[in-house]
Amino acid sequence: MVVRGNMNNPRSLFVLVVAISIITRQHTGAPLITAAEPPTALPGEIVTVFGREIGASRVAEIHLTGAQGRWKARIVSQSRSVVRFKTPQQVEPPARRHQDV
Repeated sequence: MVVRGNMNNPRSLFVLVVAISIITRQHTGAPLITAAEPPTALPGEIVTVFGREIGASRVAEIHLTGAQGRWKARIVSQSRSVVRFKTPQQVEPPARRHQDV
């Protein structure tokens, strides 16, 4: 960021501080998922997702995507920092890969 002008002027500093706080405030309240337990799940299993700002007022639906398509998951419980959802039955588990030993 390039700032020009007299930074010794209190009005210039105030405008800069207000502008920075407006810019950063937009991103502090954005929903963010930090972890999922278990990290992979089969159809019908419950997954717990941890994060910030993921309560019902911010996250209304959860969709899972894969090579076969997109599916809406059913939310079982939800708080501001934890969402539990059930993996849809229509989701096809990935094919298992066999390795030669």
